[in-house]
Amino acid sequence: MENHIKFIRSTLKKRSCSNIKVGRGHEYFSLFFTTPTGQVYYMSWHDGNYTYLIRTAEHYKDWRGGSNMWVHPHELESFRLK
Repeated sequence: MENHIKFIRSTLKKRSCSNIKVGRGHEYFSLFFTTPTGQVYYMSWHDGNYTYLIRTAEHYKDWRGGSNMWVHPHELESFRLK
C-alpha cells in the first residue's frame, strides 16, 4: 500500500497538484488533492484492486462527489484532470 501512496504523491506533484491529504485504513487508503486549476479530487484504492477510483469533489470532506472513474496506475500521468 505504501508503494501506491508514494507513486501517487510523486505523480501528482509532477502534475503540479497540491494539498495531497492521505487517509489510511486496514486494507485501503483514500486521498484528496487539488489540481493547478483549483479542482478538488477524491481518490481511493482497496487492497487487491488493480485500479484507482477517482472523482471530482467540491471540498476535502465531499465523500460523494462526481461520477466514479477508474484509472490504472500506468494511466495516472496522462489522466485528464480538470
